[in-house]
Amino acid sequence: MSLRKKDRFYTVMVVPERSGRARRFQVTKRSLWFAFVLGVMGVVVASSMVVHYLHAVTSRSQNVGDVETLSRENRALSTQLEREVPQLREQVQSLSAAVARARKLETQLRSFTHLSDPARNIALGPVQAPGHEGDEGVDDAAALASPSVPSDPVTRELEMRLLKSRSERLGGQAEASEKSLGELLTYFDKQRVLLASTPSSWPVRGWLSSGFGVRKDPFTGNRGMHRGLDIVTEKGVPIIAAADGIVATAQTDAAVSGFGRHVVVDHGRGVTTIYGHMSSVLVKQGEKVQRGAKLGLVGSTGRSTGPHLHYEVRLDGVPQSPHRFILD
Repeated sequence: MSLRKKDRFYTVMVVPERSGRARRFQVTKRSLWFAFVLGVMGVVVASSMVVHYLHAVTSRSQNVGDVETLSRENRALSTQLEREVPQLREQVQSLSAAVARARKLETQLRSFTHLSDPARNIALGPVQAPGHEGDEGVDDAAALASPSVPSDPVTRELEMRLLKSRSERLGGQAEASEKSLGELLTYFDKQRVLLASTPSSWPVRGWLSSGFGVRKDPFTGNRGMHRGLDIVTEKGVPIIAAADGIVATAQTDAAVSGFGRHVVVDHGRGVTTIYGHMSSVLVKQGEKVQRGAKLGLVGSTGRSTGPHLHYEVRLDGVPQSPHRFILD
């Protein structure tokens, strides 16, 4: 029994290095095992604390780095917005003013035509009265007339988005105005061609001896229809085309017709002009002529009583009063 009891204890002796009595300590196996377990647990807890501390330090360093990165990005974005907001604001103001001018010009041009644009509420009629030139584009420009850039980054970002939205809307308006002005350009180009081919000029200057209408025939003395104008002037004076066209007839034989030597010009759309009693013809059949081109010289060939130009305007072969077309 003493052996079993003895086996349940361990004796620890502490012997000084030089002098003194040695000391003994008895430790039970249970105490020693308990101390070992506590030691292991202490090592585990200490290791866990060290790992947790290192993780916390690393995470904090990473978070600090992220915050610094985010701060740098915010500062860069703020600087960029401070630079871009005034530029974009100026661009939107300029585009807005240009759209307003285009709309005003478009309205003025349409007031001279029979064209309208119901989709955009632009119709034939007078332009806006003075003092009411307000336009959506101008209102935008006035709304953007802020003296400074907002200091708050969020406000600057909101203004940037607003400016981009207005810029896109103005771009759509500019595109619509461009399309409309293209339509007007086509219209006016057609009108230019129409005007250029309308006999609106005097073919020669002189004294008007006979007008369009019923008159007494100088040869028979009977009253009859005079289908044009007789313009008296000196022999050899140049006769010019009253409008653009193509020479349909260039008759050089004075005996063929009562017009004597004469020229017929086709102006299109059924409009023709006749220049009679020429002393000489200066153009050829099929030749393209422009308003003011010399067709021939004043003479007295054919059925004529003296040097003059007999001038006619016909529409689909029917004589018309030249005064309906002459503008100058």
